Amino acid sequence: HYILSSMYQALFLLVNPSQIFWKLSNIFLIIPITYFIFIFTRILFGNHVALLSTLLLQSSFFISNYFKIGYINPQAFALYIALWYYSLLFYKFQRARDGVVAGVLFALSFYTYIGPIFPLFFFPYFLIPFFSSERKLVVIKKLALTGAVYLFLLIPGLTEMSLWGGASTKTVFFREYEGNMQI
Repeated sequence: HYILSSMYQALFLLVNPSQIFWKLSNIFLIIPITYFIFIFTRILFGNHVALLSTLLLQSSFFISNYFKIGYINPQAFALYIALWYYSLLFYKFQRARDGVVAGVLFALSFYTYIGPIFPLFFFPYFLIPFFSSERKLVVIKKLALTGAVYLFLLIPGLTEMSLWGGASTKTVFFREYEGNMQI
């Protein structure tokens, strides 16, 4: 599902329809990634570790060059880092708004390259408050709200049958080559 990634990059092409603006769209993603890395690590480990982790991220030669290529994976990486932050907030405070934002981010990540598997990574962080809280009914309502937002925004992707036909041919259930000979 490259829909969201292409739409994000197309916004930059409205400014100037050239290859440089297509690639520049990913470079701007370092701003929210840096912000969410910093506040995520600050909550978990404190200011010094947050500053050090942010500096290491900013000085990464690999990330800076990978973002300049123009691939669509940096959008998924930005959503992944934001999901870590909002999953941590939901785990610590069990606020409904953190669950709603996480549901929206989960749904947006569904429309990026590797994003559909993100809910599998973060599912345990949303279940821990259920098992550790004495207000199980309140946590269930907030989890249901998160799931409802996620599923509501997922409906267009799940009901578009042309996406399923293309993706299903790449699975083990469909042979890519005729006969028994596969390369």
